[in-house]
Amino acid sequence: MISDINLLVETANALVTIGCGIAILFLVLRGTLERHLFYYGWSIGFFLYGLYVLIRPFFPVAIADIPMAIAFLIFFPITLFVLQPRRYTLILVAFITIVAVIFAGFWLQGYLQINVMFWDLSSVFFYLPVVSVLIVHRKLFGSSVDKFLIGWISLFLVNVLFPLDGWVTDALALLCKLIIIAGIQDYDFALATQRIRKGLSENTPSPVGTFGDEDDTGLELVMLNLKKEDTLTLVTDWIKEKVDTNIRQNIETTVIILQDVLPYKTIRTIVWKKPDIIHVFLFSQNPADGTTEFSTLRYGAAEIGATITEVARSASSQARKNEILVVDLSIMINTLGVIQTYELLLSKMRLLRSNNMSLIALFYPEIHEDKTVALFKSISSHTFQLNGR
Repeated sequence: MISDINLLVETANALVTIGCGIAILFLVLRGTLERHLFYYGWSIGFFLYGLYVLIRPFFPVAIADIPMAIAFLIFFPITLFVLQPRRYTLILVAFITIVAVIFAGFWLQGYLQINVMFWDLSSVFFYLPVVSVLIVHRKLFGSSVDKFLIGWISLFLVNVLFPLDGWVTDALALLCKLIIIAGIQDYDFALATQRIRKGLSENTPSPVGTFGDEDDTGLELVMLNLKKEDTLTLVTDWIKEKVDTNIRQNIETTVIILQDVLPYKTIRTIVWKKPDIIHVFLFSQNPADGTTEFSTLRYGAAEIGATITEVARSASSQARKNEILVVDLSIMINTLGVIQTYELLLSKMRLLRSNNMSLIALFYPEIHEDKTVALFKSISSHTFQLNGR
């Protein structure tokens, strides 16, 4: 009876693990998750991990461990390594290489026998390297990694503390994997942060320029009137003129474009004026449909906030003034809400000013209530009226 329960729960554990891999692939194909090596690798890794659990009762240890070894020593680590600085990668690659060599030595010497010591050693060899990488990611990317990290630490502890406990181990492992699959969907923030950093760092630096006045930093609002002008032409001309001015003054400029409001031709004209100091980030509901020519990110408060933070951090290591142009603030207010947009910008003011940066946002006051206009004016250092020619 006990053996039947053990086999039943073990089979359920295997099917859930394989199901995690299928679910990740489904979410990627549906567009909920980004088409990224990270998700493809974890989809394949979960499938191999589930295959190991499924065949474990029927094959010798050396054979059954092959899918798990491939998943934990190839697919899981490699897809994690692409998201972190090289210095961490080298350390972790060395660690995993040592683990793989030791494990292979045990395997070749015939020491891999099913007992408590083997199970604990296997848990350390397989799970701990992944946990180590996720701890590094927690430092790099913050709370977006929490559920994923908690799930893997729990899975590691279950295998160490409940070795060979039959259905108990499998049932607890199954619950841990449900936490992991929930956490992996939060990893899009980490992917966004990595892409932002890449978009800011892959260009070559320009000669050092001069700083501006500290009073010119922070939030600046550029007011537009919808009733009087062809707003698209007005906005396009203003951005081109602003970018040209910044190039002449050697001001590094990041243009944040929300919800595809500018034509593709205009965006190309902007970014190719001087790619080493002009960066463009497009935020869209369907980032998978975006061009690879520009950095395209999922539209959301977390992603926009991360972009502002990473641009400011990048600016802190440079000796030139930086500006962020947002096209436009009214879209953020109407889609994210007044309070969330206000809190997002307010939380970035100190960071912007401490790094000698201005965030210049286009704003349509007539489509908002007076109290909303007053709220955003209250945190701005300057307001300008943009008029047509």
